[in-house]
Amino acid sequence: MAGLRGLDYKEGYRPTNPDKSSYIRRRRRVRLASGDSVAAWIYKANRSRTTRRLQKPTRAYVELMVSGALRHKLSFRWIDQLRQISTEDLPVQSC
Repeated sequence: MAGLRGLDYKEGYRPTNPDKSSYIRRRRRVRLASGDSVAAWIYKANRSRTTRRLQKPTRAYVELMVSGALRHKLSFRWIDQLRQISTEDLPVQSC
């Protein structure tokens, strides 16, 4: 799966039934390091589907976001904010 379809799957977003999705996808403007502003897709937790405390992302997920931000030349200010996100690495499960 590529593009938005793959991201939707990973984020638990159901385009045909957003009310039942774990996350909601929205289009927002983001500022690049160059100062230019571009449209981007973001995912936000669907509070109506959250029945437990919000979970911190894993370190690997934050690194993935930073990598994508660098690749797409988002602003250094935004990248620094991403790097400061507190993570919660999940315990390794034994087989």
